[in-house]
Amino acid sequence: MKTWKLLAFVALILVALAGVSLAATPEEDWQRRTKEGWAALEAGRPADAERRMKEALALAERHWTDQPRVAGSLSTLAQVYVFQKKFKDAEPLYRRADEIRLKSVGKELPR
Repeated sequence: MKTWKLLAFVALILVALAGVSLAATPEEDWQRRTKEGWAALEAGRPADAERRMKEALALAERHWTDQPRVAGSLSTLAQVYVFQKKFKDAEPLYRRADEIRLKSVGKELPR
């Protein structure tokens, strides 16, 4: 009986570990949500596009703070807002994206 319990426990651990290795990486998850957002916008579902782009932005901010990927997510969400004629919502996102991009290349710009 003890052998059966030990085998069941080992099997559970192996299944759990296999699930971890099959999970999407943050990069893959970010790309998927961004692609789904663009697809929703192209299909005429701007509310779905907005939701997906917000999810992609949240992932980018969580994993790549103030890096070009965050700037890209900000810009794509802003584009969805422009499509929806939500210009006041788009403007601060574009400004923040520009600030991030300037920080990332600012040291390389000639003075």
